Amino acid sequence: MRVDNLALLALSLGIMVFSSGCTGTISVPVAHPLQIEEGPMAGVWEEILKASGLQNETVRLETFDIHTDAGGDVDSLHILFSGVRYEKTVWYDAALTGTDRVVLRQERRPESSGSGPHPSGVFEALDTCFRTTPREDGTITSADLRNGANIVFDSEYIRTFAYGDGRLHPLRLVTFPQDEMVYYLSVCNYPEPTMNGTADHRSGGGATGCVGRGCEQPCLTLFTKDQLAKASLVERLPETAPAPGQ
Repeated sequence: MRVDNLALLALSLGIMVFSSGCTGTISVPVAHPLQIEEGPMAGVWEEILKASGLQNETVRLETFDIHTDAGGDVDSLHILFSGVRYEKTVWYDAALTGTDRVVLRQERRPESSGSGPHPSGVFEALDTCFRTTPREDGTITSADLRNGANIVFDSEYIRTFAYGDGRLHPLRLVTFPQDEMVYYLSVCNYPEPTMNGTADHRSGGGATGCVGRGCEQPCLTLFTKDQLAKASLVERLPETAPAPGQ
């Protein structure tokens, strides 16, 4: 009977391991709670990449969004990305579950994201933005990765920055050609009642109650170096001296 019991236990364990492999589900513990002021994304991404087993240089982002509550705790996080593992393209959908772990679920897609940016630069830029952009108490922060072609970004209507050398550099005007797909981050800080009144919990595309330099702009646009290189025109604004310790 003991041998039979051991055999049954081994069979049960084998089924559990096999099922896990088939579903492609991986659980990654994270700090509790994630606070955006601490710039959490680069560290979280390192753990996700390690768990996925993908070749770092092959990984590309397709979609990404993050959202906080009024206290600055991250209450939702979603990343869709692809990369190569054992010479095959693998897709993962990663989402924050509860408050203490990110769950990766493998998806069946034959193609890679291709033109999407590498996650490291995106998350380094976002963490720098989180650490250096003033955020009032009771404000909800929302950020998501967007894409488009033949688009223009004018700082008169929405603040626009390039990330490089660990800093955000202000831009006056950026234009992209019609046939060039570009990815950029939209980061917004909203008072809680405003966010509750929107249909989408993510950033509102920079829309405000008015337009022009005299208006408060709750959103900003952020480019990584590789995506800014696709622009047909880049006009920069004067740099301000970095604060001590930056």
